[in-house]
Amino acid sequence: MDFSSAGKCQLYMMSQGLQGPRSLSFALPKDSLLAAKINSVLMRLLDSGIVRKVILDAINNSTECLKPISSVASRERRPLELKDFYGVFSLYAAGMLEGV
Repeated sequence: MDFSSAGKCQLYMMSQGLQGPRSLSFALPKDSLLAAKINSVLMRLLDSGIVRKVILDAINNSTECLKPISSVASRERRPLELKDFYGVFSLYAAGMLEGV
């Protein structure tokens, strides 16, 4: 949705998943009677293709934002800008505040 509306990926994407399958879990008490019922409903949703359709509809145009993060820097020269020095300025300011 981000890429579709803005034409670019504005959100940060992690190179590796953090939550994985845990994000698709239900917490039920041990030996719960609901577990079998929930499993059967989920299996029917998976088998019918409803889950796949919902996921594919939700991630339309996501391939642009899910490309692997590359660490290859551009060799093109560009003039330095003020934002290139923010890190240096913040370290200098922290040092000055520490000395006070």
